[in-house]
Amino acid sequence: TAAPLVLMALGGMHEWPARPDLSLEVVPVDQIAAAMLTVGALLVEGRADRVYQLAGSDRNPFPMRSLIALLAAEAKKRGAKVTGEPKLFDGQIFLQRNRRQKARVEKLERRFRALDKWLKSKGLPGAAAAARKSGQMRQAALQLRFREQTIEQYLPFTEQNRYLFEANHIRMAMAELSDDDRARLPWTPELIDWPSYWRDNEIEGVLKWVQPDAVRDWSFQ
Repeated sequence: TAAPLVLMALGGMHEWPARPDLSLEVVPVDQIAAAMLTVGALLVEGRADRVYQLAGSDRNPFPMRSLIALLAAEAKKRGAKVTGEPKLFDGQIFLQRNRRQKARVEKLERRFRALDKWLKSKGLPGAAAAARKSGQMRQAALQLRFREQTIEQYLPFTEQNRYLFEANHIRMAMAELSDDDRARLPWTPELIDWPSYWRDNEIEGVLKWVQPDAVRDWSFQ
């Protein structure tokens, strides 16, 4: 799923560990379902190939450079406080910096929590303020942890590997269908206008169906 990338981008993230020329492989789920039904029918008939790669980047790539620029533009349009233009960073350097920042924030959270407890034990003012600061630091640490875990999961696909999934087998399979069946089971990732798809489907779908209320106001700057 691309939902975490969308959520972080709309939260103001503008530094990305990614290779500019690599394409993140995304295919709409309805086309994946159509391809799986077609392959299943061929399997029942004993005519299926051993491997089907359901992909579109071999003929219609959307480079990470273009995707990140699109996400940044949409974030600005929707009111995110994006500082500067999006930048591409080395993944390991990005993670090391994120971990150092998380460690500092977690240390501050512990100190404010301890201060809150000490002020309450002494009956001194300021406990409420210390508790608020502790809560703010705890939320910031959660955001940093979410970003670290998400980036670690995406690095093989956005930076570390220069992959290209060949989809010749599924195209040949779909060519065996009748015109009526191809209309019912479309497989056309090579025709998708990716900027429009990301703006009108991916982003809107994430905001409507995926984004939890708990992270709606998170900042990933």
